[in-house]
Amino acid sequence: MSTHASNKPWPWRRFVTRCAFIVALAAPFVAGAPRAGAQARWVVKLGTAAFAQAPLAGLLNGVAEAIEREQPGRFWVKRIVDGALARDKAGLLRVAAGEVHGYAASYDELVAAVPEAIALSAPFAFDNDRDAAAVLRSNGGSAIESALAAQGLRLVAIGPCEDRVLLSTSRALRSPADAAGLSIARGKDAAHSGLASALSMTPTDDAQAADVHDATLSQLAASGAFFTAKHLTLTDHALECGVLVLSQRWIDGLPEQMQKAMSKLPRDLGEQATKAQRATREAILARAKALGVEVSTLDTKQRRAFVEATREVRVKLNGEPGSLARKLTLAAQAK
Repeated sequence: MSTHASNKPWPWRRFVTRCAFIVALAAPFVAGAPRAGAQARWVVKLGTAAFAQAPLAGLLNGVAEAIEREQPGRFWVKRIVDGALARDKAGLLRVAAGEVHGYAASYDELVAAVPEAIALSAPFAFDNDRDAAAVLRSNGGSAIESALAAQGLRLVAIGPCEDRVLLSTSRALRSPADAAGLSIARGKDAAHSGLASALSMTPTDDAQAADVHDATLSQLAASGAFFTAKHLTLTDHALECGVLVLSQRWIDGLPEQMQKAMSKLPRDLGEQATKAQRATREAILARAKALGVEVSTLDTKQRRAFVEATREVRVKLNGEPGSLARKLTLAAQAK
């Protein structure tokens, strides 16, 4: 009898224990859930491979602030910089899949997703970054927008744009003849290698020992190259622009009112980022001069010599009739 009495409470105790366990599991969700009638918050993940102070990250921040202003309290934007979102998988691929909601992609990342965009890097395709930005925000931008849309990416803004320059250890490069015979760090695409060939330079895999570096000012500043090379030529020979995209899959899953909010993002985000890029450019040039780097620009005659020397490179990057590359080339020529 006593044995039966001691065993009887156990089923009840197991039931109470199970209930307590279920309540404990549910507590975090109940605590975080909106009250009756309250609006749910939407978490928005925005990322970039750029570091937090870079103009490209500024572009990302601009869209984040616009989203937060549009419907205060409805969106919580998480900004992820320094490439944390793209270490295991390309950032633009993650956006297309809806894993990341928005991404500010560098030019290299854009070309990886849309290979024909390499036509924009054709040497001497543009006179300056303003011409390049104008093309990309008109016919050229429409062509890129269509190519990205086919991959499930909505183009929000283009920029910041940055010119490429030539940094030399031995002499200023004011003509194609000045570059002949010098070694240059081997390029990663047809535009880089084509430029080297057109100017009779020798590509090398030892970037540290190269006589010439073909890069952007921000890339050179980050690499510390100004400490070893002493001649900087602002040739305006190519272009690098970033893009800001949103996931179309994510947008399609938003309530209608919030989808409309996404369509109202400011159209001048890229222009603002480009202005910031120009300010950064002046700061970098001032730093280079302080380190004893000679900064040279090309006059009309000198630039024309480079344009003629690199004509074949541009033709090779033109693409087939009707292709994205050809559309971008035609847009550049119509500037």
